[in-house]
Amino acid sequence: MAPQVLKSIMGRAFGLTRMQLTTLVNDAPLDEEGNVLWQQHLQRMAMMVKAMTDPQTIIERAEMAERAEFTPLEIMSGREREAIEDMLRGLFKEADKDGNGVLDRQEFHDCLESADLGLQPYEVGMLLDVFDANEDGKMSYGEFTDMAYEVLLQAAREKAIVEAQMAAWE
Repeated sequence: MAPQVLKSIMGRAFGLTRMQLTTLVNDAPLDEEGNVLWQQHLQRMAMMVKAMTDPQTIIERAEMAERAEFTPLEIMSGREREAIEDMLRGLFKEADKDGNGVLDRQEFHDCLESADLGLQPYEVGMLLDVFDANEDGKMSYGEFTDMAYEVLLQAAREKAIVEAQMAAWE
């Protein structure tokens, strides 16, 4: 099943946010054609959906989010926000091979790979989905630089919360 199809089904079934759907699907095992091996991922998906929708769990998540003390230094290898933003602007310009002011999906992926931010492939996929809000396969320079820092922080916070809740259930 294509990742976008699974996201659509899960979104309609559970009313999850875009970031939650991306988290749910992007770390799923894929076959050689890029389709989600959903049967192999089903148990983990069920635990993740519970972590995202159970009323008691939502309260726990809110409490964990309040306690989560993520700082740019912890998430981004000690670099300061301004240095990260400068780096991202430079990476964008370098990755924009045709100079048209937007990055297609491959340029965006290559850009983040070259940044060496320690992101996992599913995290890069999450960022692609978050940045590409209109799903046109392109990210503008303004979207990229304005949102990158905040999305990276949110992604790290979401990942830590889900992992903590899943660890408590195992």
